[in-house]
Amino acid sequence: ASRSERLKSFESEVNESFQLDLVGNTRQRMVKRKVKRFSSNSLSLDISLGGGWPQGRIILICGPEGGGKSELCTQACVSIENYSHETGNRLTPEHIEEKPDDKGMALYCDIEGTADLTWMEHKGFNFDHHSYASLDYTEQVIDVVDTAIEQGVFDVIVVDSLAAMSPLTEVN
Repeated sequence: ASRSERLKSFESEVNESFQLDLVGNTRQRMVKRKVKRFSSNSLSLDISLGGGWPQGRIILICGPEGGGKSELCTQACVSIENYSHETGNRLTPEHIEEKPDDKGMALYCDIEGTADLTWMEHKGFNFDHHSYASLDYTEQVIDVVDTAIEQGVFDVIVVDSLAAMSPLTEVN
């Protein structure tokens, strides 16, 4: 059988197994939709991201130790403060004056316990506006993030880092 026939067979088998339309030609399934984005405060990164960090999406940042992953996360938290929680649009000074509670908010969950709070503050992380949580184990992280999502208070939630997450049974 040709490669395209094998591909169709694969798609059919997977879709039948899960009783869903999970696999198929992406181009045929793409729906053009405008995703709101907010600036990373780095022109080259904004261009690479297609216009900035996408709002309402899960983003996984991977890289070597000391590669700047926490820096990117901190900058995302700093940047979101310039955007409206209500509309997702960049805030103007007039808007901030009218609705001071509308500034975007971030929750930074530190799993490793290695976040340098003085450094974060130096980089612009506003501890009086954003929330910071030092968490110890996976179940705690899941509960905090789940509650944060349900409450809808935060525009950015950072979990730093997934690699450091351990279940409570392993922590004890």
